[in-house]
Amino acid sequence: MGESRSVIFQWGASSYFGWGIIGLNLMLEWVRRRQGVALCASTFFRENMVVNALEAGEIEQSVVKSRELAASLERYADSDVNVSSPVLHALGIDLRREAAAVHKACLWGTQTIGIPVFIQLTDLAAARERAKPYSLLLAASSWNREILEGLGIGPVALMLQGIDPTHFHPAPRADVFGGRFAVFSGGKLEHRKAQDLVIQAFKIFAARHPEALLVTAWDSPFARHGLSLARNEAIGPPTLTANDELDIIGWTEANGIPRRQVLHLGKVPNAEMPRIMREMDVAVFPNRCEPATNLVAMEIMGCGVPVILSCNTGHRDLIEADNCYVLESQREIPGAGTEHWGESDVDELVAALETAFDDRAGRTARGARGAAKVAGLSWARMTAQLADAIAA
Repeated sequence: MGESRSVIFQWGASSYFGWGIIGLNLMLEWVRRRQGVALCASTFFRENMVVNALEAGEIEQSVVKSRELAASLERYADSDVNVSSPVLHALGIDLRREAAAVHKACLWGTQTIGIPVFIQLTDLAAARERAKPYSLLLAASSWNREILEGLGIGPVALMLQGIDPTHFHPAPRADVFGGRFAVFSGGKLEHRKAQDLVIQAFKIFAARHPEALLVTAWDSPFARHGLSLARNEAIGPPTLTANDELDIIGWTEANGIPRRQVLHLGKVPNAEMPRIMREMDVAVFPNRCEPATNLVAMEIMGCGVPVILSCNTGHRDLIEADNCYVLESQREIPGAGTEHWGESDVDELVAALETAFDDRAGRTARGARGAAKVAGLSWARMTAQLADAIAA
């Protein structure tokens, strides 16, 4: 089954979470290459793919054929299936597959390429065994590639994720906040993303600057991951509501940030984020670990907003001279699998916020250099690299 000019990816497609955004943009860019379509083999919901009318036409064939593929897999439930197209697998911790195809099938293609995006490898024997069926591994960060190469797992190449520069680019802002100093924090709420450090730092900064506003984009389909933030005993943990959602405003307020100084965006589709992001003065990412390059950080950099980045793991692929504010202090985090992670210093984060606040020209210049950096990291570039890997 499958088409020779198609590629099949075994994860979701959506406008609301990382792998889904990769899948959606792969659908768009593959058809733009005039080389067939990209099919989603895993469960997806068309209503969660928020695109404009032109883009809807572009992905229509991908959506139709993905549904046809799903229907054909019903008889292969819980089984391996060989198909006559290249197949891509998303790989996570210890190179486990992040998602199955529909009906819990697993597709194997004329070539099967793994895309590892892992925060740790703790079971090396299992990781080596899982890597064997793949003709190639395309690591999403230099950090992931270096770990795999160091362990002799491969062949492996680097394939950084992208942004859509038609959305995420510098443009005039509407001045929605009327001169307030807007600090953006985005990403799935969890210990790894370090929103607890954002709260600790912003509490100090906000007390000094009543006009400061923390704008959060922490919503995700994985609310329970936010409970991992209880590991930081310096602040109170977030709680779940009766609807199994995180009470984010209650969490920030309970930890000393006045309600008037927080705006939680809630669920926003990816294509609507650029106009929001361009209203920001600075963005903060003291993340403890990024297995890829941090898609949200890339997107807001693309909009010309200066960012504060922790100097660890996948973030290092984004950092160049004066294109961001760098959190150099990175303490070791004890525990199995966190040997390469980094704990940012709250005082250094506060100092970076103060520097950005005091020097408007400086933050504008850093934002421009950041935008120039990620302008070359587009989904079209990533898709071309993927197509070359398949053709090799």
